[in-house]
Amino acid sequence: LEALLGDPTRASRLVVDDAPMIGGRVLHLRDGVGIERRSGVADPGVLYSREVVVPGSRFAFRMEVNDTGAPTQSGGGRWLAQACTKALVSGIRVGAGTTRGLGLLVLDDAKLTATGDLGTPEGVLDALTGSTHAMDVDDAAVPPGVVQIRVSWVPRGTLMCGVAVEGAVDAIPQTTPALSARKDGTPQDGHEVRLLLPGSGIKGALRARAEVIARTVLGVKPGEPRRSPTTVMEACADDDLPDVKALFGAPARSERDPASGDREQRGRRGALLIDDVLSTSVVEASRWDALRTALLALPKSGRADEDERKAHQRLAFREVVAALNSQLAEEGAGLELAVVDHVAVDRWTGGAAASRLFAATEPTSCVWEPLTLELDLARLEEGEVSGAIALLLLVLRDLATGWIPLGKGTRRGWGDVEVSSIDIRLDDGSEWAWLEGDLLRLTKEKTAELD
Repeated sequence: LEALLGDPTRASRLVVDDAPMIGGRVLHLRDGVGIERRSGVADPGVLYSREVVVPGSRFAFRMEVNDTGAPTQSGGGRWLAQACTKALVSGIRVGAGTTRGLGLLVLDDAKLTATGDLGTPEGVLDALTGSTHAMDVDDAAVPPGVVQIRVSWVPRGTLMCGVAVEGAVDAIPQTTPALSARKDGTPQDGHEVRLLLPGSGIKGALRARAEVIARTVLGVKPGEPRRSPTTVMEACADDDLPDVKALFGAPARSERDPASGDREQRGRRGALLIDDVLSTSVVEASRWDALRTALLALPKSGRADEDERKAHQRLAFREVVAALNSQLAEEGAGLELAVVDHVAVDRWTGGAAASRLFAATEPTSCVWEPLTLELDLARLEEGEVSGAIALLLLVLRDLATGWIPLGKGTRRGWGDVEVSSIDIRLDDGSEWAWLEGDLLRLTKEKTAELD
């Protein structure tokens, strides 16, 4: 590959241009939080925000390969062009947070052309006249050394990733703008809003379950040989669970190099990549903006009683939600929202706790995309592959049997999921090819091989 991609003594034959965004820039600010292992609630030390490019954004991509005709071990410039195009059609990940749902780019409507050999009169004539020859573009396929997993599921009840707000209610579903494209490839002027389950939250839920499984199987008790990890960063850096670290990664931490004595930042990127999950149900952005505006809209009346004004605010907000539900039902969007009141219980009396009333806007009906995961076997070290795959299969089994809730309020009855199928795909010739197919059916038919 050095003959094609270059090295310190020669230039690369591959030239990739900058990819400008088409149709204007649409960014979205996304907040996230880590989960504290003991209590299952937000860790106060792990709160972060990211500004991301919204799903559906399009970029202009151009790549050029200079084929000198010199033979190489890999195959030459044409082979490199076709291999890169095939990888781009299947999808590559760039930027930050690629194991947590961000950075997936897919080449759409790929066109691969070749000019003639400039060493011949025909090639020179083609170059002068701008003539090109079309080359075949392979369909998207599973890249070598990759296990792709697609989980089809539906929520059993209320399921959402909540966003804390002020006003008529205390929480609403987290959403993301999602652009739809015209036939010419440019984004629509008005964008849509979809409900969002971030890949980071799904990864956190799967990792927490993987830690429970690994500690149970290995007999590693929390606190032995050292104290139990409680914070997110401590749990992720736990050296007692190597298979969990291989799958989900470990944060960088300062360690002293025994050879040089210098301190270095050492971490590990996990081999498991988990995509964001969006609702297939969509809401026009203007309608969702109107819903958020109604949160803070106080009645312009002369009432001096603040509680009475708040009550009228909640009533007005419920009317806005009801109107939105009517519009969504007429369009067949498959989404319905409800404003639900909750109250905390007084531990002493068993009755409602004073001043502990709260409300949330919850999706009572919503259709979601499948959950997609990708395991990169090349990121696993020798001897880690079998253990990592076994742990991942156990996590998927627990997800299918309902042991892993997703989203907000999982300690309060929210987030239960029902899995209908777990489809596994591998590249041709993989030694794990026997895993391909529906895992739920596979576990019944090939129990001996799984054991």
